[in-house]
Amino acid sequence: MIAVAIAAFAGCILSVSLVGLAGVHLDASVDDVRTQEGDSTASDGGTLLPPEDGNSPPAPDAGERLLFDDEFDASALSSDWTVVAGNWAVSGGTAAQTDASAGLAFMFVPSLAPLDDYRVVTSMRQLGGSPGGAIEIDFRVQPTPPHAQYICNWEPNDREFLIMYTNPGADSLVLVDVAVPAPPGYDPNMAITMELVVHGDSIRCRLLEIPGAVGAISDSRLSGGSVGLKTYAMSATFDYFRVYEAK
Repeated sequence: MIAVAIAAFAGCILSVSLVGLAGVHLDASVDDVRTQEGDSTASDGGTLLPPEDGNSPPAPDAGERLLFDDEFDASALSSDWTVVAGNWAVSGGTAAQTDASAGLAFMFVPSLAPLDDYRVVTSMRQLGGSPGGAIEIDFRVQPTPPHAQYICNWEPNDREFLIMYTNPGADSLVLVDVAVPAPPGYDPNMAITMELVVHGDSIRCRLLEIPGAVGAISDSRLSGGSVGLKTYAMSATFDYFRVYEAK
C-alpha cells in the first residue's frame, strides 16, 4: 500500500577525491566517524544486534509525520517510482534490483523532490555482487541530469560504511568513511536496516543492527532534493521504504 502526503536520482562512483571539500564540517558528537581526509579506522568490535523484522520497521519518532510508505506488496512497482537504471521489480514483497554487474542502478520518487528535512528507513539485503559492491539510499537527488546527490553506502562484503556526495560524470567525494569490524555472528547476506536523517546541512546515517556503522557530517552543497534506492555493483532486495517528516 502506498501513502503519499506530498508532491529525481542517479549516482555512479567513478572517481573519489578525499581532500579540498569546502563547506564540510564533521559532527563531532558522533563516535567512530571519519572525515573526507580519508582516515578510515575500525571501532572496537561490538555485539551484533537482533535483526529488525522486515514487516515491522522502526516506529516513527514523537511528532513525526509519515510522508511516504511503500511495503512493495503489490504485483509491480508503484507508479510513484521512476526507474532510471538497473533491473528493478517487485519480488516476494520486496523491491529487487537483480543486475549485479550494474555500476549505476537506481530508482527514485519524483514527488519527494521538494523535501528538505526528513528521516528515511529501509531494510536491505544483498543478493550478490563484487567485494566493493554496495546497497544504498541516495538523497537530496537533484531533479535534472546528471542528478547530483548524496549517498549513504553500505558495502556488506568488505564492511565499509560511507557517506558520499556525487555529481555523476563530474566528481565524487567521500565525506565519511568508516571501516566496520565484523561483530560475532555477522553474515554479509543478512538483512540490515538503514536509517538516514537529514536536517538542514546536517546528515546522519546508520545501520541499526551493526555497531560502529554510523556517520554524521555537515555539508551545504545540496539543500533539497528527492530520495531513492540505489545499488553499486550488487544485486539486492529492499523490504520497505518509509519517509518521515523529520522533527
